[in-house]
Amino acid sequence: MTPTTTPDLSIVIPVYNAAPFLDTLLASFLATTGDKDCCELIAVNDASTDDSAKILTRWMTSRQLPLQVLTTPGLGPGPAREFGAQAARSSWVALVDADERFSPGWLTAALEFVQNPGQAVGCEGIVEVCDRHQVSLFTHQTQSLKPGRYLTANLILKRSLIQFCPRYRRGRFREDSDLAFQLLNSGHTIRHNPDLLVYHPPLPSAWWRPLSLARRYQYDGLLARRFPQHYWRDMDVHCLKGVSIPHLRLLIFGLCLGFQLGALGMVVSSGFETTSLVWSGLLLLGSAMLALAPIFAYLPLRQLRWQQVPVALMVYAIVPWVAIVSWLYGFWHFRHESPFQAEGLRKSATS
Repeated sequence: MTPTTTPDLSIVIPVYNAAPFLDTLLASFLATTGDKDCCELIAVNDASTDDSAKILTRWMTSRQLPLQVLTTPGLGPGPAREFGAQAARSSWVALVDADERFSPGWLTAALEFVQNPGQAVGCEGIVEVCDRHQVSLFTHQTQSLKPGRYLTANLILKRSLIQFCPRYRRGRFREDSDLAFQLLNSGHTIRHNPDLLVYHPPLPSAWWRPLSLARRYQYDGLLARRFPQHYWRDMDVHCLKGVSIPHLRLLIFGLCLGFQLGALGMVVSSGFETTSLVWSGLLLLGSAMLALAPIFAYLPLRQLRWQQVPVALMVYAIVPWVAIVSWLYGFWHFRHESPFQAEGLRKSATS
């Protein structure tokens, strides 16, 4: 592709302290099948303090890839993606994360879509957890195997429609759902393609990570105010024995909170009798174990690091409180937020 040729696809990668992952990401793109001359890569270095800038410069000067590097002053992931999209030369933009890996067939699937999108304004791919040997009680996994999550870890959209809501500020939560709901509420269609596959490693293990992630539920209040129908019906849907349950993780946290409040009430009402203390302790233990349960979808028991269990039980006894309090705070904090109005995006789709 010559510099004057308009690419079929622009790939925007927000980068913040991603030095351990960038070589793997860019090398995996080189290994994809498909015409790389039809693409451009735009890395947005969003105020990284590690060696990310050096690594990106090395790749750019090597000319192995059609890579452009932009610098932003710490905008956050959503605005950084939008900034990169504004610099894109293609009318189609793929949004991926800096710590991912492209599957060998990703580029072929992406180009097939943008060259024949039909009436769709976007295509959602699959995000699959890799490096599962790194999973522990304190890692965080990002995975999306079925349609409907619209993660910006693997999403192709028409460039003119990439408009993140600024109310999420630096929040790294729900801004991608908000963007997708904007498009769906405006009458647009987002396709799903299982061949559009990226691999996502677990976030590094840290005992405080579950507490930090639980705080993000404050942004549910903003999303629910802007898109009440989508929020209550379509968010975090999991299927259990054929029954689709929205907000399953929050429901688990609420149940854990009920266990803990029941334990407290039992102790107070009994005057701190030994029997009630034993039963309340069992309730607290059960609460922590229930809050921990979802991670075992990724963590086999043979891989469990037993030395982490005592700290994990203490942390996950607190996580439901942080999540539910943050969730309630978000509904109060964003109580004056107005529902989304779709007219602007309908016009943007035609540009």
